[in-house]
Formats: sequence, structure tokens, C-alpha cells
Amino acid sequence: MQFLKKSILFIVFLNFLNLFCEDTAQKNPVSDLKVNENVSKKNESFFNRRKREKKIGAYLKKEFKDLTIEELEFNKNLDLKNNNKEGAARYLERMIAIWKPNPKQKDSDRLCQFRLELANLYFDLGLLEKASRSYKEFLKNYPGNTNAEFVYYKLICCLFNESGVSERDQAETKEACKLASEFLERETFVTYRDQVKKMLALCNKKLLDAEINVFNYYLNRSVVKKNYLPAQQRLDYIKENFLNNPQSQEGKKLLSDLEEQLKAFKEKRRYVPQYLKDKEPFYMAFFPKKDRKKRSYGQRF
Repeated sequence: MQFLKKSILFIVFLNFLNLFCEDTAQKNPVSDLKVNENVSKKNESFFNRRKREKKIGAYLKKEFKDLTIEELEFNKNLDLKNNNKEGAARYLERMIAIWKPNPKQKDSDRLCQFRLELANLYFDLGLLEKASRSYKEFLKNYPGNTNAEFVYYKLICCLFNESGVSERDQAETKEACKLASEFLERETFVTYRDQVKKMLALCNKKLLDAEINVFNYYLNRSVVKKNYLPAQQRLDYIKENFLNNPQSQEGKKLLSDLEEQLKAFKEKRRYVPQYLKDKEPFYMAFFPKKDRKKRSYGQRF
């Protein structure tokens, strides 16, 4: 009888020891996950993935502000694998905020890598303002980096996409033109040269359209003010900066249309230039109402 009791107690002790060993073997789920990364994630079900993530969170038992660089980087990579770019950007922001270089290791390039990765995530998420600001800070802090050409190109893309239509403020368009000119002046930048040339041409066309809109505004105003000097000055500015000795037939035709348009306004006669053939200019307010078509407010622009 005593032998039976001792046997039962010994078996219970072995089971308890086995459970304790399993718990200690799983005390580091991060390393366990790295081993499981060899298994195809495509075959992993959603519930198993969530269970594994909860196990990691239960192990860390930390708030977001208390996570270390390694833990933040691990969670960032996990979000990127799950195509959660918003969460990955949040972890990268925290990593950059608490970053402290380690003098014992050559990790000075890691912060540079984090900044570039965060800027690219902003760009992919459509946060162009944040992306352009991040690219500018990158160029300011690492002007001689090997990714300078790529960052210049991405910054030009951000400003080009941020710029609105020609009726809006063109500050971003002017900045994009300036950066594109600086990009083309560097002979070592060859990978994205063709794309930058196309964006520069489109930006210059948008700026020209914006200046023509201002010219038309002054023409409309001159009907009431009886003063054509602002329109003439704007036309001189367009000639000097955009249509200075145009080589193409299109440029020559546009310049002659603008000059003839101003002349027609001074002589109180109707003249619709070629670039406004598709829509009646809203600034011809001095003509009788019977000669003008009724249009809604949205069609005036």
C-alpha cells in the first residue's frame, strides 16, 4: 500500500516537472517566433497568428511607451509582414524618438535607415506632407548618403502630387521646379532623370496656366477699374519667365493670343483666344447678357 502511494506521488512529481520544463522552454516567444518563421506563413491560419501575437504581448507585459528598440523593431517587422503600414509607421516613430546610439556597436547607419523607411511608409500611405518633411530632414542630416538620389526623386514626387490645380496656390509647384532643376544639374543622378524631366515640364506648364489665370483676372478687373496696367505687367512677366523667345509653334500662338486678347479688351471688342475656345471666359462681363451663356458657379472656373 505504501509502495502504491509512493508510486502515485512520484508520477505526479514527474508530470509537474514536465509542465515546468515546457513553460521555461517557452519563456522567450520572440526566439520561438524566429524559429517558426521558417514555416510558410501562407498556411498559417488567422486564429493561429493572433494566438501567437497574443502570446508575445502577454510575455512583454509592457505599455507602448516602455518598449525597447528591439521590441519595437520586432513589432514593426510583424506589422509589415501583415501589411499593416500604419502600425509599422507608429513603431518607427517611437524608435526614432527614443533612439540612442551604442558606442560598442557600429550602428550609426540604423537611425538613417529608420528615417528613410518611415518616410517611404508615409509616402505609401498617401501622407504627402509628412513624407516631404521626412525626406527634407533626411537630406539635411545625411546629404552625402548613397540614397540621396532616391530621396531627391521621392521628395519631388511628393511636392508634385501636393501641388493643386492651376487656380490654387502654386508654392509646392515652384518648390518642385526648384528641386527638379537642382536634381538635373547633378550629373551623377541618372536613374530617375527621365521621370524628373517629365515632372519639371508639367510643373512649368502648371505655373504658366496659373499666371494666365492671374492675367485673365486682371483683365476682368480692368473692365471696372478702367486700368489695364496690371494686366500689361502680368503679360510682361509671362513673356520674360515663360514665353521668352518661344521656339515651338504652340508657344508662339499662345503669346500672340495673349497680346491680342489684351488689345481686344482695350478696344472693347470680343476676342476669344485659342486656349479658351472650349469655354467662354468668365471675365467678359462688359458684353450684353444676351451674348453670354448662363453657367453655374462651378463652371466659371
